[in-house]
Amino acid sequence: MFRQKRLFFCFSFLFLVFSLFIVRLFQIQLFRHKFFIQQVKKQYVCYERKESLRGMIFDRNGSNLVLSKEVDSCVAWPKQIKDKNRTIKGLTPILNLDESEIRSKFFSSRNFVWLKRKISSLEAEKIQKLGLQGVNLVKEGKRFYPEGNLLWHLLGKVNIDNEGIAGIELAYNDLLQGNAVNELKARDASGKKIDLVVPSPAVEQKKAGNLVLTIDKQIQHIAERELTKIYRETKAKKATLLVQDVNTGEILAWVCCPTYAEEEWKKNPLLLSNPGLNETIEPGSTFKVIPAAFALEENVTNPKEKYDCENGLFELHGIKIRDHEKRGILTFSEVLGYSSNIGMAKLGLRFNKQKFYQYVYNFGFGSPTGINLPGESPGIFDNQRTRFSASAVSLPIMCYGQGIGVTALQLVTAYSAIANGGLLMEPQVVKEVRDEKDKLLWQAQPVVIRRVLSEKTARLLQEMLEGVVEWGTGTNAKIKGYRIAGKTGTSQKFEPAIDKYSDTRHTASFCGFFPLPNPQWTILVILDEPQTGSYWGGTIAAPVFARVAEQMLNYFRILPESNKYAQVKKSP
Repeated sequence: MFRQKRLFFCFSFLFLVFSLFIVRLFQIQLFRHKFFIQQVKKQYVCYERKESLRGMIFDRNGSNLVLSKEVDSCVAWPKQIKDKNRTIKGLTPILNLDESEIRSKFFSSRNFVWLKRKISSLEAEKIQKLGLQGVNLVKEGKRFYPEGNLLWHLLGKVNIDNEGIAGIELAYNDLLQGNAVNELKARDASGKKIDLVVPSPAVEQKKAGNLVLTIDKQIQHIAERELTKIYRETKAKKATLLVQDVNTGEILAWVCCPTYAEEEWKKNPLLLSNPGLNETIEPGSTFKVIPAAFALEENVTNPKEKYDCENGLFELHGIKIRDHEKRGILTFSEVLGYSSNIGMAKLGLRFNKQKFYQYVYNFGFGSPTGINLPGESPGIFDNQRTRFSASAVSLPIMCYGQGIGVTALQLVTAYSAIANGGLLMEPQVVKEVRDEKDKLLWQAQPVVIRRVLSEKTARLLQEMLEGVVEWGTGTNAKIKGYRIAGKTGTSQKFEPAIDKYSDTRHTASFCGFFPLPNPQWTILVILDEPQTGSYWGGTIAAPVFARVAEQMLNYFRILPESNKYAQVKKSP
């Protein structure tokens, strides 16, 4: 009897336990199914971020300027690492990091940490061989520049997360970047990834686009070589050289000096600014073409009208205006050719102030050019304010390039308008957008902003600027057998601390177009604060123009014209 009761008790107890077990399983399967599935997944799968490789950038002829490749980054899950000290000892010499840096990450409360991003293939191979628990490699895209520092300022840079932070990389970041998706990866008990297929939810990955620039790599190389040479010879503070197609507004070369090492611009991101776009200069005599164009267009003067240049010194409302050479009576062509400040100031005294300032604005000064690049300066010229509040000497002074701030891009675009017959073109640096299969998605077209000059006046001004090169201040820009037009510029820099123009700090420049009679390209050369030798634009900037232009003519196989065009013109 006792034995039966004991069996009944055991059976009842087992039945109760079994029933509770069944109830628990029922609860788990029906009510907590999703929770436990997630717990299991956490143990044997992990999410790995897979980013679309950033789009490529090409020059106009298909040469690759920027590309992205997959590289390894070292990551860790600290809570999965059992022997952290051993792991730290193994990683420190490979990653070339301070032991304290790795230790702080391993003993933090974070589940996931980056140890070192975008490491070399040798570093990745050594880490893989160690087989460390909780440490792994993930793939990331890294930017590579096959041409080194070529086009450094215009292309810009990306940060560690492959986001554009300057230049074209920033302006077209959304197009170049694509997107990233999280993929499920299997892992073993130690946390290491294993090659097992894990079903992942379908997520559409946006592919990055590719850019084709207006830049010609060969012309860019020519321009960089010549500008870098004079930049070093003169020990200038900065230097800029732009080459533009006069008929389309396309930029064929964009060079600025100096460039900086990665550790330098990472410490000071302001070094990534583009002097040709973000900074202004007082242009000096290269600006004289604008009042000259206005005067010819409005019939204020003509090339043969004579001006008394006062033997190099003229006082206007208490301000002394000087020429670099003492000259007496000059025709207007000679005023421009010999770059007389006095002649230009006297011309400005005859201008209608409001009309002239509007004319300057119409030429693109005082407003952005329309180019799609970050941080473009509009220059320093307020048309609405200046026309009503300017002093009696502000207009005559502006006629020889002081009292106005312009960007290199504004200046080269203005000269191109004179070269093409009077049309102000929108400057362009992007020619095409293509997808990852090289299918054309978008193509730029030339954009005419406005007509700023009649064709008749443009041709007349071209002839006068040709004289500057043939017998005036720009003779160092000559190229034998070709007709060149241009203007020199040498400006003193203003010293706010002493409220006057400096006698020791200058900006030298030359801007010209070629080959006449049908110009195709404009080149602007600017040297900011040359320290050694001459500081005159005609002496140091004009020869750079000539060397770049001559190599371009050879590159495009443009032969010299016949002797009747190649003969040197006499001074009028």
